[in-house]
Amino acid sequence: MFYLPPKGYRNISIKESLYRELEKFMIQENAKAGYRKWKSIAEIVETAVKEFLEKRRQ
Repeated sequence: MFYLPPKGYRNISIKESLYRELEKFMIQENAKAGYRKWKSIAEIVETAVKEFLEKRRQ
């Protein structure tokens, strides 16, 4: 079965080790905050990439 992302989205792949690291980060940060500060790995990756691009454009 081939999965197509919703319209306006693209799929990317990352190493499983990085995914697991992000998962741990999300769990720890959400526990510290006492609420779901980060709702998904995708949200963390999107935020990190946006911040990276902003810094590179300066």
